[in-house]
Amino acid sequence: MCSLKNCYEPSEGGVDLINEEKKIIAEIKNKHNSINSGSKVASFDKLKFELEKENREGYTAYFVTVLPKNSEDYEYKFITTSNKKKSEYREPNENIKAINAENFYKKITGKKNILKSIYQRIPDLIKKIDSKKENTIKQLLSEKEFNYYLMKAYGKS
Repeated sequence: MCSLKNCYEPSEGGVDLINEEKKIIAEIKNKHNSINSGSKVASFDKLKFELEKENREGYTAYFVTVLPKNSEDYEYKFITTSNKKKSEYREPNENIKAINAENFYKKITGKKNILKSIYQRIPDLIKKIDSKKENTIKQLLSEKEFNYYLMKAYGKS
């Protein structure tokens, strides 16, 4: 995602992405079922720390999930846990939000269905790289898992 226009990964570490033009900070996680309470807290703390730096007025921080639980677009206040007695509890912050990757890409690029279109172009990219891979492409497209993850994450249309 850092290759997108005006996005970069800070050299000092911390969060995964900053876009100063759009005043966006992001921590990016791959798959919903690999996110546990500890990683949510660590991500929340990184995002909050980054928001508190100088010259961060007006910024919004996002906890981005590339492969969410379902294909619905979402954006809401990021909650680490609702149980205030747990060590994973952090007071919610209006400027720290959870968002799915497709919706996040839309914020950055202004375009819809970017991830879905990239995913659907994989076979053509393989063919461009090596035209002898025709059988591999056919096999890939016939695998139910190929389209299963696409449909689960980004919907049917």
